[in-house]
Amino acid sequence: MEESIIFNNPLLLVGYGIALIFCVWGIKERIWGYVFPILSACFCVLTTTYALLLGASLYEVGTVVLVFLLLNLSVYAKNGEGK
Repeated sequence: MEESIIFNNPLLLVGYGIALIFCVWGIKERIWGYVFPILSACFCVLTTTYALLLGASLYEVGTVVLVFLLLNLSVYAKNGEGK
């Protein structure tokens, strides 16, 4: 835990938290189409880029991104088409 870049940097935690909030909000409120999933993906990509620039390992970043992608894909796997 001491060598973890993501868990020791509050800015990265806030960035991934915002991406998670937009992702869950986009799943619950489907009134705006793809706006929230796109915002969520943008925050995830920007935070991941910043984490890599800070020196986070690929395993650490890959784990967070994998959880994020599985959460986004679970919506489309449930209904087959996404809506």
